[in-house]
Amino acid sequence: MCGLAAYSPPPPADEIVWNAIKESHDPAIFEEYSAKYSSSSHVSAALSRRDELKKERAAAAAPPPPPLATDEIVWNAIKDGRSPAMFEEFLSKFPESSRSAEVRERLKALQGTQLASTNATLPAIDVTPQREGSIALGIKVLSSSEEAALKQKASFKECEKCPEMIVVAPGAFMMGASESVSKRATESSRHKVTFARSFAVGRYAVTFEEWDACVADGGCNGYKPWDNGWGRGKRPAINISWSDAKSYVAWLSARTGKTYRLLSEAEREYVTRAGTTSPFWWGASVSRGQANYDDRVGQDKNAKGGSGQKTVPVDFFQPNPWGLYQVHGNIWEWVEDCVNDTYDGAPTDGSPWMKGRCEQRVLRGGSWVSQGGCSRSGKSLWRAVRRTRQQRWISSREDVEIAGHERIGLASRNNPIQ
Repeated sequence: MCGLAAYSPPPPADEIVWNAIKESHDPAIFEEYSAKYSSSSHVSAALSRRDELKKERAAAAAPPPPPLATDEIVWNAIKDGRSPAMFEEFLSKFPESSRSAEVRERLKALQGTQLASTNATLPAIDVTPQREGSIALGIKVLSSSEEAALKQKASFKECEKCPEMIVVAPGAFMMGASESVSKRATESSRHKVTFARSFAVGRYAVTFEEWDACVADGGCNGYKPWDNGWGRGKRPAINISWSDAKSYVAWLSARTGKTYRLLSEAEREYVTRAGTTSPFWWGASVSRGQANYDDRVGQDKNAKGGSGQKTVPVDFFQPNPWGLYQVHGNIWEWVEDCVNDTYDGAPTDGSPWMKGRCEQRVLRGGSWVSQGGCSRSGKSLWRAVRRTRQQRWISSREDVEIAGHERIGLASRNNPIQ
């Protein structure tokens, strides 16, 4: 016998309206809802959302802080370092600085506590006095012999909470996308870029766990970005501005005594492609089983899992051939370069392009709210330096002496070839 479905009454009007507005970013919408549906069970949530959005708008409207003097920027970058040479150079470059007394005091302390190693093969030991509010990082910097022994795809970490770095060999590639793939001049003006030296790049995007360690140690300007309610830990650090990313690599440099930095745009595309020439390292198209992006109007609407409307942990998908995770999708990544409309005149040695609209900086990789095409290897985007807190960045480590490289979202460290 065929049965009939039971009748279900429609939900009350306040419930229908709430479901329609709850994702809005306009505080006035929630204000009006609270007034017109004052007896609704959602009034408390509406008022909370209203207040939250008002705070966000007030913060976005606030004028950026005045720029720091050059000596102050340098001091913030080196003050927790372990190398006496850095402080000696500061005194040479900025003899009239208001920080001179502190620099001399720090230099004297280092010269009195830093012991010369009798065995060059031993890793450097962290002798930095622990500051009030700092944490134990378990710093273990690579020695010259350890760096020299590293080969392509080898990995290393220079402290327990530091990014895991992967060695990338020197080489060359064609930067940008072909005309058949790209509609933007910044992608299609292809040019050859050659890397004469190896460098080291972060295996993963910088995580909330790693960022929070920086804040707990007194770095990153004390800024603790919101996680959008999705959790911290191994998820990538989001709501990060370019200036925030710079503060993180400055902290890494100061705590290890090595130079970590943001990747250049060319380096970012080089490590993304990992020797491939297709739009994505695995081929010509993307699916939800390969990257985290918004597929609602994309190529694979029926992919298992549907549209990913939040980030996923940094090790969620398969790594590319060079061992780097999520070079496509999940979060946008800051690089060092200023914004230019084409690649005409861009450096061909892999260095960052420091001419152009430097009040804006370049982003690479696409994110969980981007369509699949935005995560192509050659795709770029740009945003203001201070006002926009974007998703992730690349961090790179300089002067790793290896025979064979950098990526915040990824951190980088360069290496002269032995």
